[in-house]
Amino acid sequence: MTTSTTGEDLDLSAYVVAIGEDERRIELEDDATFGQLSAGDYTVRLLDLAENCSVAGGPSQQVSVTGGSTAAATFQVSCVALPPAEVDVSGSWAGTYREVNPETRQENGQSGPLTYELEQDTDDVTAAITYLSVTYAGTGRVSGNTLTLFFLGEETDSGPGKITAVLEVSGDEMVGSEREQMDDWAANTELTRQ
Repeated sequence: MTTSTTGEDLDLSAYVVAIGEDERRIELEDDATFGQLSAGDYTVRLLDLAENCSVAGGPSQQVSVTGGSTAAATFQVSCVALPPAEVDVSGSWAGTYREVNPETRQENGQSGPLTYELEQDTDDVTAAITYLSVTYAGTGRVSGNTLTLFFLGEETDSGPGKITAVLEVSGDEMVGSEREQMDDWAANTELTRQ
């Protein structure tokens, strides 16, 4: 599988390519190979696209694998400019992280303190995100009053966990949700400016 990306406000969090349940991270300009496939027809999917990006021909392709050969799928992604930032989120934000079952959308009782240290330059944001005494470096972008952050978590069997936060900013409050790409896990987030 090969990806190429053009346009503005590119999806800096990159993508996920999948065949069946096998999912792997793939960068904006990248190649990924799925080996040991039996001969047959497969659907290759490009997942985790930003809302301002689209794939020529659609995000899924059919490929046919024959013995001893390699089948190829190429995804050409184009992105359009996002609206400019209407808010400045620079500073310290704090709140509580409440874990949620993404299927039932019910809280599972786990929670903990969450802090964001954000620095905004025009529309682009850098972040230090601390949850339960572990800090991750994140990056993101503000479009209108929506802040989208992403950062890589710890390495898992299926690759590095990629957590994406989408938060709506209103005054000194941010409300949104976060989801880890590689695991079946999600959380609701509410933050206030400190």
